[in-house]
Amino acid sequence: MSKVYIASTNNIRAHRYHQASKQAKNATTASEDNSHILGIISSLFTHLESDSPSRIRLLAKFVENDYEKVDKLLELRENARKRLRATDTVIEEKKKVRDSISDRPRLNKF
Repeated sequence: MSKVYIASTNNIRAHRYHQASKQAKNATTASEDNSHILGIISSLFTHLESDSPSRIRLLAKFVENDYEKVDKLLELRENARKRLRATDTVIEEKKKVRDSISDRPRLNKF
């Protein structure tokens, strides 16, 4: 094999690795973005005075286009709940394993 072929193969492998790494990072980033979006919207509704023009404008945004943004928020919320349930399941399984290990009788060393 020529050195050029080996070098180009290594470059392709490195490029694919970086692409996969970026995709994994982007998936995490999207989830974090959704959490930030929900937090910002919640904060806006919490801190804007009930009769202020800013709050009324914010509410109007959620009413326009046949409640399109409300549907999107509900979708984001449901996705977040699914991720939370999955994480809770993993945590509970780890606790069960940990508890089953700690419940085993231990042998004393002489």
